[in-house]
Parts: sequence; structure tokens; C-alpha cells
Amino acid sequence: MEVHHRMPAGEQYDFQRALVRLATDAEVRRRFDADPAATLRGLEVSGRAADALLSIDPEALRRYAGSLVAKRWRSLQATVPLTARLYPGLADAHRAWAELHPNPGGADMRLSPGAVEGLRALSELRRACADDDLAPAYGPDLLTFEIQGAATRRDQVRRTFRARYEIHTIASELRRGIVPIDPPLAATWIRFERGMVRWKAA
Repeated sequence: MEVHHRMPAGEQYDFQRALVRLATDAEVRRRFDADPAATLRGLEVSGRAADALLSIDPEALRRYAGSLVAKRWRSLQATVPLTARLYPGLADAHRAWAELHPNPGGADMRLSPGAVEGLRALSELRRACADDDLAPAYGPDLLTFEIQGAATRRDQVRRTFRARYEIHTIASELRRGIVPIDPPLAATWIRFERGMVRWKAA
């Protein structure tokens, strides 16, 4: 997406700040589509910065916004490869969440972008997975296992969760190319610490 407008440094800052909001916040973008002038006033943008934003093709802005969400998805996908492979609906669930939850910036630099995204979205993505009949019943546990494990490997922070299945065994089988079809329920405490995973019956 290209915008060609010359403006003073202060207005350039206002333009960039507002463009980031429009590109990353679907709700702000919807308001801009409905009433551009009012939305820009709310963002405290005027003058040449406002003119430049008003000149942007709406479809180009949507494509740019979509590319940013897609980049966030690729980061998450790399963090949860097992879940992403077994639950194709995860991409759509993440897109719906990401459009309403802009990247806040200032994330913990010890974590990968995918781990940061996963931790932020975990509760809602677990819910989407649990509600989707096409996802495996152990999908929410597998998603949590991959996200928490990836995060702890980077920042060494202890993380625990209660799984409904022996998800450590399921993950191991998946890595070997074996897809469990109907594993038995077996409540298990999972704990990640110092690069290791421990488990015990719950």
C-alpha cells in the first residue's frame, strides 16, 4: 500500500499513528468506513495527515490489514504445528480474534512472536477449538501444551495446566506421525519448567 503526501514531521507522526490503528483494529476500520471524517477527529488527526488517510483506497487498506493478521497467524502456526495440522479451523478462529485484538507492542522480548500471540489468544482459541465439532476432543489441551511449552522454553517461567487427556503422550505420538483417534479421558497435571515438561495424574 502506497501513500504519496508530503507533510511536516508532526503531521507525519499523526498519519503513521492513525494508519497503524486503522490497519490493526477492525472496529476502528469499520468506523472509518462508515464515517471517515468523524473517525479521524476521534483519532485527533487533521490537516494533510487527514487528507492522506482519506486518499487511501479502502480495499488497499483491508488488504494491508489482512496481511498483518496473516503474519501474526504464521507466527502462531509455527508455534503450534501439531494443533494447526489437526485443527484447520484454528486459522479462522485466530483471524476472528486477531481482528478484534490489535498487537499491543512492547511484548516480552524473551518470547517468540508466536508464543506471545498464543498466550494472549489462548483462552479464546481453546474455546473455539472446544466448540468446533471438526476439532479433535483433545485439541484444547494440545493447543495449551504447545503454547505453554514454547513460552517456557524461551523465558524459563514455570507454567501449569490441567489437561483432560494424557496430552504429553498424545503430543509424542503426533510427532511420530501417529494420530490418536479416540484416546481415553485421563485428567493430568502438566507442568513446564526449566525447559522440561513434567506430568502427574490429576
